[in-house]
Amino acid sequence: MLKPVLKWILALISGFIVVVVILSLFMVLAVPIKNSLSDYFTDFYSRNSEKPSFFNLPENDQAPSEEWVAPLVEMPHCEFSISGKITMNDGSPIEDAEVKIFNTGIFDSGAYRYTNLNGSFNYSEIGIETCDKEQFYVAINKNGYEPYFVMATPDQEINVSLTFYGSY
Repeated sequence: MLKPVLKWILALISGFIVVVVILSLFMVLAVPIKNSLSDYFTDFYSRNSEKPSFFNLPENDQAPSEEWVAPLVEMPHCEFSISGKITMNDGSPIEDAEVKIFNTGIFDSGAYRYTNLNGSFNYSEIGIETCDKEQFYVAINKNGYEPYFVMATPDQEINVSLTFYGSY
C-alpha cells in the first residue's frame, strides 16, 4: 500500500526538479541573449536613423506607374440578378425557403436569401468579381421538402416546385 504512494511522491518531486532545471536554463541562456540582441538593434537603428536614399524621390518626379495595375474606376462593374418563386407541387407558395447562391463574389462562400409570403426571392449583385461568371449554383431547401439544386445564369428567373416528403 505504501509503495504506490512513494512512487507518486517520487514522480512529483522529479517532475518539479525537471521544471526548475528547464526554467533555470532558460534564465541562464535566453535572458542574456535577449538583452544583447536588444542592445545591438537599439544601437543599429540609432546610428541609421536617417531615411535610406531609395525613399527620397526628386521633388518633381512621380513614382513610376505600373501598367498591370488598373484604377478601380476603370475596371468593369457588372450587375446581375437571380430571382424566382418557390412553390409546392399544387402551386401554393412556400414561405421562408432557403435559397443559397454559390460562386458569387471573390470567396465563393455563397449568399443566402429566403422567400417571402408569396414564395418569391431576389438576389442582385454589383461588382467586379462576377463579370466573368457564367453560371451560379443554386440550392433550395426547406424543412419537410426535398432539396432542389439548379445551375442558373445571370438575370435568370427560377421557378421551382418542391416536393413534400410526405407525398411519396
